[in-house]
Amino acid sequence: MRRLISLILITACVFSQAVLLTNAETEKKTNTKYEFEIQMLLDAQALSVKQRVTYRNDTGKTLSSILFSVYANAFRRESALPYDNDSLEAAFPYGYAPGGIEFREIYLDGEIAEWGIQGANETFISVACSLAPGETAVIEFYYVLLLTKNRAFLGAGDTDWRITNFYPSVCPYENGAFVTNPITRAGEFLYADPSDFTVYLTLPDGYIPAFNGNTSDLGTDETGRFRTYKTEIANARALAFAISRKFHILSAKTAYGTNVSVYGQDRSKMKDVLKEAVSTLENARESFGAYPRDSLSIALTDMQNETITSSGLIFMSSDADRDLPLLTGSAVMKQYFGDIVMPNPGSEAWLAEAVSRYAWMLLIEKTEGERAFTRLLNAYVLPSLSVTIPGGLLPHMETMYFTSGSDYEAVVCARGCAVLNEIRFAMGNERFLSSIRTYYEDNSYKNPTTDDLILSMNKSAGGQWQNAVYGWLNTVDEYAGEWIGIYE
Repeated sequence: MRRLISLILITACVFSQAVLLTNAETEKKTNTKYEFEIQMLLDAQALSVKQRVTYRNDTGKTLSSILFSVYANAFRRESALPYDNDSLEAAFPYGYAPGGIEFREIYLDGEIAEWGIQGANETFISVACSLAPGETAVIEFYYVLLLTKNRAFLGAGDTDWRITNFYPSVCPYENGAFVTNPITRAGEFLYADPSDFTVYLTLPDGYIPAFNGNTSDLGTDETGRFRTYKTEIANARALAFAISRKFHILSAKTAYGTNVSVYGQDRSKMKDVLKEAVSTLENARESFGAYPRDSLSIALTDMQNETITSSGLIFMSSDADRDLPLLTGSAVMKQYFGDIVMPNPGSEAWLAEAVSRYAWMLLIEKTEGERAFTRLLNAYVLPSLSVTIPGGLLPHMETMYFTSGSDYEAVVCARGCAVLNEIRFAMGNERFLSSIRTYYEDNSYKNPTTDDLILSMNKSAGGQWQNAVYGWLNTVDEYAGEWIGIYE
């Protein structure tokens, strides 16, 4: 095959520096369509994948290539793994082994494509094309995804396989360029426009998939050895799933008809997670609006002590005992504020992390009262203000500046909540809640920035909140003493 060799070092992100009034005026893009045929290769600890992408050029410019993120290639070398020194051993307790994607063939509109791997860690792939505005291209990828045994976001564990960030995903096009988020050692990096997914997954009979989307069992083949599942999900940012022979399944419906399923081994923990997820969805509907998907799945897996939120699917560690309500509730709210509404996790991480967590805390205040809310502030916000974070890190800084998960948690998530709490105190509870609801409604299936949140505040609460919001973001750590005096 012809192959376009273009090993370009990508060291910085191309981020959208939006100004006020831009996001609300953007036209809806045509959803990219992804179609997959995936075969589980049990003995090889791998997946054989045929992936078809139908992409319409809505950029307004003629494209010479289409850029895809391929974060599975982070597993090609140990130096590229997105884990700091404190979490690397926990994620790879069996030792490092190389994994990632081996491409066999790539086609553009039925012809062999010219393509090249880009980035220092080979985490982007460019497919050459000549695509005028409004034209559509079909790109077909044929590859094998090799998994390693680990407790990371992608891999095979003792009881399950976790499949996230595993496929070529079209990078969003903003401000004249494709957005390329580098892999970082804290937070998330996948950034994507809403897309439609159809998947046929074939597994050895007896294995159960935890999918996002509406899944149907198509039965076994003529040998009875393999079973195929079909799943479809629309307006999704990402495809993810887990596979296990040992999953139990507990399900319930919310009062509004959303089906919630929890997959795992520990039934007692599964019941607790299911109860919290159902409660959070019901309360969120009343405060912020309806969850637009028919179903939500949560997989308790072999992953280390972290939580990953994909479209319609949440991965939680099966070891998670402490802070289980916080982990579950925040992850459910991140379906709202980190997926349906998707700020760039590389440049606007606080807008997903802090808003999701604080929104869950507000739901607890509504159902359990002010004292319960204050306990949450003491437990999850105050400690971050009682320590000195090196490097002058601020909640709204780009994720690339965070080199440890603990700093990211303290600054982006916890101190971000402190900022929101100060805003609510100044704005008033009802106007603040109205602002968050307006932000959700106005930015669903869009990629907002902090300025879009401020627009919603100006719209719902009146006044101009830009200087106040950025003022608190830049100085929140200077008021630790006041927080201690108020909340201890």
